Amino acid sequence: MAGPAAYGWTPRDLNALITDWAAVTGRRIPDHPHKPIGLLGAMLAWHGREHLAERPAALDEAREVAERAAHRAHLAAQRAAHGEHERARAAGRAALGGPGHAAARAVAAEAARRGAHKRTHVVAEAAAQRAAAVAAARTHRRGPGPLG
Repeated sequence: MAGPAAYGWTPRDLNALITDWAAVTGRRIPDHPHKPIGLLGAMLAWHGREHLAERPAALDEAREVAERAAHRAHLAAQRAAHGEHERARAAGRAALGGPGHAAARAVAAEAARRGAHKRTHVVAEAAAQRAAAVAAARTHRRGPGPLG
């Protein structure tokens, strides 16, 4: 174990070595090996003394470091986008009380008032025409007869 320790191996490296050894060789690892240190020695021999600098878990650790860096970059981009959204939202809210918006609201209110006035006159004219037609029909019926 001094050889792997000299190259900075961690427990994770030993676990990766065991997994690799079992997967490549197809051998089964017993639950209670007769000589556990001998089995570990066989695995280290399979890995090779000349390859001790190549830690089995190094690629996984590098991938995890890259994933964490990508995640931090993603979070930073999210924070920047959120800040931009907040600034745009504040600008939009400030524009609601601005002179342009106030003028637009005044024009819209005037248009609504004119529309209501026009509808009122149209309905009043229609009601007057209906009343005149009813009155004309009533006077036209009156003629000779018991009520006429």
